[in-house]
Order: sequence, then structure tokens, then C-alpha cells
Amino acid sequence: MRIKKFDDFISAEIKQCALKLENANYLERPVDRDYIRTKLLGRNASNTIESYLKETHNEDLVENFNEISNSIIAPGMNPHKPYEPESYFVRNLISEKLTELVKKFAMGENKFHTIVHLGNKGSGKTISQKIFLRETNKFMEKNRIFWVRCDVQKLYETWKDCIENSGVDINSKSLQPVTILDYLNIQALYVFVKYYDYVEVGKDENGSIVKSRSEMLNSVFNLISEQNIKREYYPSPLAYIPRILDIKKELERIRNIVLSFELRKKNRLNYSYALDEIIASGFYPSKRKGFNFWIAISEFIQSFMFENNYKIIYIVDGIDNVNLLDKNSLPFYDSILNQFGEFVIKRPSNYILHIATMRIRTDAEIQKKHFETRNTPDYVKKMKKK
Repeated sequence: MRIKKFDDFISAEIKQCALKLENANYLERPVDRDYIRTKLLGRNASNTIESYLKETHNEDLVENFNEISNSIIAPGMNPHKPYEPESYFVRNLISEKLTELVKKFAMGENKFHTIVHLGNKGSGKTISQKIFLRETNKFMEKNRIFWVRCDVQKLYETWKDCIENSGVDINSKSLQPVTILDYLNIQALYVFVKYYDYVEVGKDENGSIVKSRSEMLNSVFNLISEQNIKREYYPSPLAYIPRILDIKKELERIRNIVLSFELRKKNRLNYSYALDEIIASGFYPSKRKGFNFWIAISEFIQSFMFENNYKIIYIVDGIDNVNLLDKNSLPFYDSILNQFGEFVIKRPSNYILHIATMRIRTDAEIQKKHFETRNTPDYVKKMKKK
């Protein structure tokens, strides 16, 4: 593992604000090396282990492979539930350093506002991140830290589905962009309404029934209820008279909608109301009313949390999984890369910590883009105004 400042990528006015944690260079997927792949495949023409096993017609082997595969490539991570890949994970200096930095953030002792986690493809960035979140979740709950994660791959796949379903030209302006910040705001509200009154029932190592819940989110909701929080909301830029929202009632209403939809769609693999309904609607200008409302409520909740000394960790991962071989994806990737660079560079408030996960080549791309941007006349004018 290498730990270093964010090189010369950080300009003079924001230097020493980000820290890189880099997986050891030797960590990579063995099958990405041609000579290893050739030896594994032998004379068999199959491209994957799964297809090879199916050709052997050995049902037991296929079943065992699928069980292992499903365990390691888990669809998501609920910190209140067991996480299958954890049993295959070997602790390393990266997870230890992440935990140390989060503890400093909780105590207000962090020197850096962004942690950049670098690593080669297959080196375990995402899985180590999820296990780190599970292991530190109780600490974060106790220390009033709320975390939200943006998976750019899911945003990309939702964008692709919208393009295919709408039949619009990739370069047309019929679709609006949904940004990384939009995703984080939508996801923050989704997690809040889903889990502020959520109780997970399970068993401990001795087989005894145990219940766990997010006491922190429940406390925030109770505080909103006790203070009878109201907020003004303008449904559109042209609205003169705002709606007065009872935040407690709005949270309860949104929660009921989310739970109702997810109950009906429980057989649909990896269904998420936030992603499949709200974020997907955000790409269409005519459907943005509900999308914008979610953003507004989320911003209300986060501001309320900051006012009451809660903190938030924003995590962005998955940018490397955009298919760059598909030329139609390049405009999306270019836009997301710019946003991702801003996420790394921009200094948030003291109540916020950014964690950005990417491959080393993506880091190099962001640095190149940042230098190019800084040399434009518009950027120079912008900096002179500060």
C-alpha cells in the first residue's frame, strides 16, 4: 500500500486536501494475464469458467460454482445483515487506514477532506470498501456519521436503459443528465426513509434471536417529529407561492411508497425504488417533478442533520465500469469524469468527507483533465474572482 498526497493534481489554493490510498501494484486478477489464462483454458475454447462447467454437464460443479460466485459477487450490502464476501476477505493496511481516517473525521481531526482509494482491476477495491463500511457501521452510528454511496456503474446502466427505452438519439437533448450529486442526494433520502424505522431480525453466533436497527436515523426522525419541522418548497421556478411541507409527514409518506413498491417488486433482482423509479425519471424533463421533490427533501434532511452536529460520508465508486468500447457511452463517461474530478477536488464543509474509488488509469485521466481545465481562460477568470 502506498499513501501519499494527491500529487500536483491539487492546485495551490486547495493543496494538501486529499489523500491517496493505493492498493499494492501486485494485486490484480491472475486471469488478466494471457499466459495464465491460456494455461487455465488449455485446449478448451470456453471464455468463462461457467461456460466450461456447463459443457462438462456436471450439475454439481455448476451448482457449487454458482454458489461461490453469488457469495463473492453480492448484489448489495446492508450493514445490518451478514455480508457473504466477508468470509473470503483478508484484512490489509488499506482497510486499517480507512478505519483510522474515519475515526479522525469523527473526532474532527482529519487533515484531508477526500480519501482517494486507487487499485488495479480486480485488486479488491469495492469489496474492501463494503467490508470496511460494514465493520465500521456501529462506530459511525455511535458517532453520528451517516454514509451514502454512489455506484456510477448503476447510474450508467440506468442511463443506457433510458436511451434504449426512449429511442432518442444519443446526442439529442431529449434526456437530461443525472449527476453524481443527484444520485447521492436521492440515495441519501432513500436510505433514510427505508431505515429510520427498520428493524433487522437475525441470529447471533450462539443461535439467539437478535434485533438491530439504525438508532442514529431513528433519533434524527424523532428529532424532526419533536420539533415539528416545516419547510417551504417551490414546486417550480415559476411558482410564486411555496408549499409548506410537514417534513415528518412527507418522510412517512415517501417511506410507505418505497416499501409498497419494493414489496411488489421483491422478485425483481436488485430492484431499488430510488434507482429504478426516481433516478430513472430524472433523465426525462417531463418526469422531473418527483425527482426534484426528492432532491429538495433530501437537502432539507441533510441540512437538518448538519445543524444538529451529524456528519456525512459521500462515497463514489464504479466509474471504471463504464464500457469505453461502446462509442455511444463516451459522452456520458466524459461528463461523469468531470463530475468525479470535481468530487475529488472540491472542498466540502467540515461535516462532510469524500471517499473516491478508482483505477490508476482513471486517476491519470482526471489529472490530465484538471490541468487542461485550469489552462482555459474561463477557469482563470473564475479563480481571479475568488
